[in-house]
Amino acid sequence: MKLINNPPGVKIDRLNFSESAYTKDDKRWDAATLVEWCKEKGYKEFDLPLAGIALNYLPFCVETFEDFIWQMDRCTHSDLKYPIILDNLGVICDGYHRVAKAILEKKSSIKAIRIEEMPNPSGYKKETKE
Repeated sequence: MKLINNPPGVKIDRLNFSESAYTKDDKRWDAATLVEWCKEKGYKEFDLPLAGIALNYLPFCVETFEDFIWQMDRCTHSDLKYPIILDNLGVICDGYHRVAKAILEKKSSIKAIRIEEMPNPSGYKKETKE
């Protein structure tokens, strides 16, 4: 059996932040819009205990091992210096990968911002049934 000296690597596509979005009901907010909204409103960061975050919800699609690797890559490359964002009801609308990373790094809390008033949805298109 001959071993390959330089086996090929496996390419993992990266998601740009500009592609991240939060969807609730039939509305959609671009993550970048939510970040700018929080800055504009002057919402303050606070320490959110990780023990208080429900872990019974899967916020992204994982149907294949490739999907799992892609999501793990996002966790690995997430940056904990940026706070997660909670919507006006306290639901995470940006930052699940950071939450996963913080838990895996055995942190007890994560920086968070809670939106008090949601901005107008971006990229919103309601489907019509004919």
